[in-house]
Amino acid sequence: MKIRVLLVDDIPNVVKAISRRIANEFDVRLAYSGPEALATMEQSEIDVVVTDLDMPRMTGWEFIGIASRMWPETAFVVLSGNVGLRDQEAEHREMVSRVLSKPSTIDQVRNAICEAYRGRASEQTSDSAIQAAQAH
Repeated sequence: MKIRVLLVDDIPNVVKAISRRIANEFDVRLAYSGPEALATMEQSEIDVVVTDLDMPRMTGWEFIGIASRMWPETAFVVLSGNVGLRDQEAEHREMVSRVLSKPSTIDQVRNAICEAYRGRASEQTSDSAIQAAQAH
């Protein structure tokens, strides 16, 4: 079983570029806004969400706040170029497994996904998905 990942960013090239690089290791879905991400999560079970913060209509923090209440078993990773992140990071830290700044390497993103998944994995979840992803 692959780790199910949702990439959320309002810049299509960002999520598409990341998706291309990790699609062999993870089951990847894409969303281009907070509302679209919520709709995707209603349709598909997601293990880890990697989201930008600075998006129109719904910020990444607003999205994480809603989604973490609706799907508490899902882990969240922030990937943002927002320099003013630190104040809000402390306020929302319990909802986020990892914070990465843009640009980050694909290895950093991959490792953050695996760490977030491991952190949310229950006793019923197999570590085979993590081992498969780290083998790449």
